[in-house]
Amino acid sequence: MRSIMMIVIALTLMTALGGMAQAAGFEITGAVGESIEVTAPPNTSLTLPIGDGSWQHVGQVGLNTNSDSWVVYMGSDKDGRMASKSVPEDTLSHAMQASAAADGANPQEFAESSFFIIKQGYASSNTPIDLYLLQPIAYSDIPHDDYSTNITITTMIL
Repeated sequence: MRSIMMIVIALTLMTALGGMAQAAGFEITGAVGESIEVTAPPNTSLTLPIGDGSWQHVGQVGLNTNSDSWVVYMGSDKDGRMASKSVPEDTLSHAMQASAAADGANPQEFAESSFFIIKQGYASSNTPIDLYLLQPIAYSDIPHDDYSTNITITTMIL
């Protein structure tokens, strides 16, 4: 009898407490947007022999994106030609070229106010892009030890 009484009390207590307790719920939603980040290689000094020269590895362009369609553009100032810092009117006679391949496959030439595609992809990526540059030097180029140019790297999600 005593156990039946305890069961009845327990059921009564559970019913009373169940009536007092209420619960509410809510839903959390979220969205992950597409993003793309790029980092440039460090400043680099090239060896510039007279003639066609050779493709020189200047570092890696860091790319980190969760987009499934992206493109990396490059461009340069000074109509794509290096200029002397001490005598700015002295510019090299040929524009610099860029490639993402060591053998210079698919070379792109820097030109004034023009950007070109150095790499594009159709899957998310955090793979660095190797960057190779070629700067032809002519015998008519004036000797200086301070030729330079600024290269701009831009990315876009397609």
